[in-house]
Amino acid sequence: MSNLVLKLKLPAKPFNILAKKYGLKEFSNFIEVLEGDYTLLADIPEWVGFPEIRPNLHYIGPLPFRLNAKIPRKITEIPKDKPIVYFAMGSSGKPRLIADIIEGFRGKSYHVIAPVESHIKDMNLEIPSNVIVTGFLPAHKVNPMADISVIHGGQNTVMNACLSGTPIVGIGMHPEQQANLDACVRKGFAIRLNKKRATASDVLAAIDRLLHDETAKTAVKEFQKQLEEWDGPKNASRFLKEHYG
Repeated sequence: MSNLVLKLKLPAKPFNILAKKYGLKEFSNFIEVLEGDYTLLADIPEWVGFPEIRPNLHYIGPLPFRLNAKIPRKITEIPKDKPIVYFAMGSSGKPRLIADIIEGFRGKSYHVIAPVESHIKDMNLEIPSNVIVTGFLPAHKVNPMADISVIHGGQNTVMNACLSGTPIVGIGMHPEQQANLDACVRKGFAIRLNKKRATASDVLAAIDRLLHDETAKTAVKEFQKQLEEWDGPKNASRFLKEHYG
């Protein structure tokens, strides 16, 4: 269905109304609306898996966000006696599901770092002793501390998890997030749950499964090495300089 929408002309109609008004070339389909003369892809061929891409598309590698923030002491001093789960749902997670998952962590044999404070701040929720709830964190520094990432599937969040070498449990809230997670599933190091049907129990079961899945751990480490060969910001800068400098 998503591919069909991209190829239809109807979604481009509002843009073509303006194009006609100002004497500009009309878009033939929705793909042309989304793409420019050049489109830089913030990922790598091994992740996407396309046999070939259109000439105007160019891989540059990941562009992970680097939040300039200090890591709270309670996280830097987290005990290393048990596995660590990194639980981040960005801005699109479902508050009730997030709360249920946090409650489900109680008594589990792992520690949890959960930068989900904004989602549950208005809830009367008793945080389990093995869970640290915070605001946004510098994921590129904290995610590598974890053994498993539980995330919503945004491009930046997924790439940070992959660069951290952590298998992924994902609940995609939007088609783009679902596609990102599916790419990781195909690589063998992720479990994607359906946002409409996923329960806290499903998430916890997926975490337990991946914590003991050596094949998934090996697969993500291999992909981590592939990603590290790409310098997204430098490649983007080089491309812009070569074409517009």
